[in-house]
Amino acid sequence: MPSEVTVKFNAAQQFRISASNSVDITDEAARAWLSQEYEDFGCEPINPVGKVLAVDKVLSVARAAGPGLFADTQWAGTFAKAALASLKRPMVTIDVEGMTVGY
Repeated sequence: MPSEVTVKFNAAQQFRISASNSVDITDEAARAWLSQEYEDFGCEPINPVGKVLAVDKVLSVARAAGPGLFADTQWAGTFAKAALASLKRPMVTIDVEGMTVGY
């Protein structure tokens, strides 16, 4: 089954990251990696109540990483695997500008 993450920063900047041929990551490892990146980037909760959902971490980390880190295929591949495992979906589209995640 194809596994892919698309990250759109704007109409001209988007990245398609295939995770079909990569090593699987456990849910726990995916959550831990996203949590560490979220903390390392100094991300703040999107939700005013302060609860941070997996989708919030995926969006925040993508926004904080910016196009520069997504150009790094190793980092982008790890992000894709973590996002797919955390969101439990085979295909994910992240619109950083619109702050939305589609499946």
